[in-house]
Amino acid sequence: IREPQVLSFREPTTGTNVKLIGAMHYNPRSVHLAETITRELGNNNELAAVVVESCEARWKKVGEQQPQGTFMYALLQNEMQSAAYVAEEFKVPVILGDQDIADTKEGIKNEFISIVEDALNPFKGGWKRMQQK
Repeated sequence: IREPQVLSFREPTTGTNVKLIGAMHYNPRSVHLAETITRELGNNNELAAVVVESCEARWKKVGEQQPQGTFMYALLQNEMQSAAYVAEEFKVPVILGDQDIADTKEGIKNEFISIVEDALNPFKGGWKRMQQK
C-alpha cells in the first residue's frame, strides 16, 4: 500500500505494523482511502484493529445521528465510520483513540478564561504571558 497519505511503521515496543492514514474529515477521497486500505489489510489478514480519532461520547452521537444506510450517513459519511464498518466486517476491534470531548471543552474554556484575564490585566504580566503562549 503506497499512498502519500499513508505512513507505515513498526511500533517499537510491540513490533506491530501500523498504517497511519492522514485524512481530511468528510473528504470523499479520504473516505475512499480509509475504506480501501482498511479493506485491503483485512483481505490480506493484516488487520488487527482500527483506531479512530474519537471519544466514546462523540462516537455514540455520530452512530445515532448517521447510522449506516441512512440519508444522513450518505450525506455526512466520514473516513472514521468507513474504516470502522470495514473493521466490523472483519471482526477486529475499533479503538476510540481520542480524549473525552468534555475534557477538550474544559481545556478550551480554561485557556479562553486565562487569555481574557491576561488581556484585561496588562500591567500584572498578562500581555507578557500572552506573548509567551
